[in-house]
Amino acid sequence: MSTTAGTKKLLVIDDDAKVTALFVDFFGDRYDVETAHSGLEGLSSLERRRPDLVLLDINMPGKNGLEVLKDIKRLDGRIPVIMVTANNEISAAEEALKGGAFAYLPKPFQLQYAAHLVAAALDEARGRR
Repeated sequence: MSTTAGTKKLLVIDDDAKVTALFVDFFGDRYDVETAHSGLEGLSSLERRRPDLVLLDINMPGKNGLEVLKDIKRLDGRIPVIMVTANNEISAAEEALKGGAFAYLPKPFQLQYAAHLVAAALDEARGRR
């Protein structure tokens, strides 16, 4: 995607390639979307090129989403993070909200709801900067 100066950057961190591809396809015409398939890869990407928002899977091998959330908040607490979670991980999503996540998006998710959460998180972040 060719980006313009005002294009917001989204970082999708999920070990499921189908999920990252779905987000790229859906959001790619509105945002500059970068993907990472592990927590460590996501943190490396975040340090290299600060996104305006992170969509973060909770259940990943290695460094899980809750650990990555803590690292993101330590690096830059202003970046909104939306946790993506399977329905059986609701208690983990609640823990993520206590840890500074903006919201959680339960799987299977509706893309229109995801778009609403992303827009709301970006609006709130813009108000804080």
